Order: sequence, then structure tokens, then C-alpha cells
Amino acid sequence: TPKSLLRHPRAVSPLADFTKGGFREVIDDETADTTKVTRLVFCTGKVYYSLLAEKEKLKNDTVALIRIEQLYPFPKKQVEAILKKYKKADDNVWAQEEPANMGAWEFIEKVLDKEHRLRLIGRPESGSPATGSPKFHVIREQKILDKVFLQCECPYLHDECEMACIGNRWKSFEKELAELQVDHIDSKFHSGVKPLK
Repeated sequence: TPKSLLRHPRAVSPLADFTKGGFREVIDDETADTTKVTRLVFCTGKVYYSLLAEKEKLKNDTVALIRIEQLYPFPKKQVEAILKKYKKADDNVWAQEEPANMGAWEFIEKVLDKEHRLRLIGRPESGSPATGSPKFHVIREQKILDKVFLQCECPYLHDECEMACIGNRWKSFEKELAELQVDHIDSKFHSGVKPLK
């Protein structure tokens, strides 16, 4: 939940931000080297902090994390300026924790021109934002991070990851975990293994 950012050490602003300047609709990745970045990851909300932690853990310098702070009216000119700035970036994605039919994805997909079209990295479409299984939720969350930072080796993935390699039904997922006799599992475990049904 968004409460996870309450008192989060990274979710702070210096006092100068309140006295100088103004609201920024788009926040570029200030740590990114434009000569090394090959993938732009656009996002909004708390998923940014998960992405940032993973980027730092992996010491990744080929991915830039771009935050969209205002969805409407959409800051199209600012986004286009960022796309032009990263000349070596040839892969642009939208990352979100929500299923594909929720969150900002459907809006983002409509407002960007075909030449700037993003691909989605997020949970597959669902009737509910929650999976009903804490283990399955954690696996899916890690799968998003793995896909963003090109750590996912799942042979079942396509351009639009639907997480087929970990299945889409948490009840069978829990059953398969019990059959495998494991109490801890990460998203890479299923790479190269049959997709769960």
C-alpha cells in the first residue's frame, strides 16, 4: 500500500524544494549517464522506489527511471524532450505494479504517439488488484523488477510479459509450491521450468 512510503528515507524533499522552483510534472533520472542508457523506464507512484532500490542493488547504469508526477494534463512535451535526450535508448517501457487493466497504463498507451509507444511491464489483466496469496504477490512483484532490469530468463516471456511462467491462478500456485516442498521461492525459480497453471 502507499503507506509503505510513510517515513520512507528516500521519499523526502529538501526544504529548498518548497521555497525555490515549482512542481515538476516529470522527474528525470539525475543519476543516469545519457551515453550509457539503453532503456527508459517510465513510472508513477510508489513503484519508483522499488525500481530505484533494485537499480542500486544491481548497480545498473543502462536503465534510466523517469517519474511521471502528473498524468493529466499529460506533460507530452516534457516526455518527448526526455526521449530525445537519451539518444542510445532504443527500448522504452511503462512499469507499474497494478494489473494491465488497472493503474495508469491504459491512459498512457492512448496519449503517446505510435512513434513513442511504450511497452507495459506489469501484472497481467485481472478482476482484482490482489492475488489472494502473499507468496504469489511477492513473486509477481519481483518478476516486474526482473523484467525491467533484464534479469528475467523465462522462456515464456514475449514483448508484453503476461507472467505465463508463474501462472495466473494463485490457488494452483500454492499447490505447486507445496508439491515442490519449498517454503521460499523467487521469480527466477520458474525460469526454464513449465509455466504454472
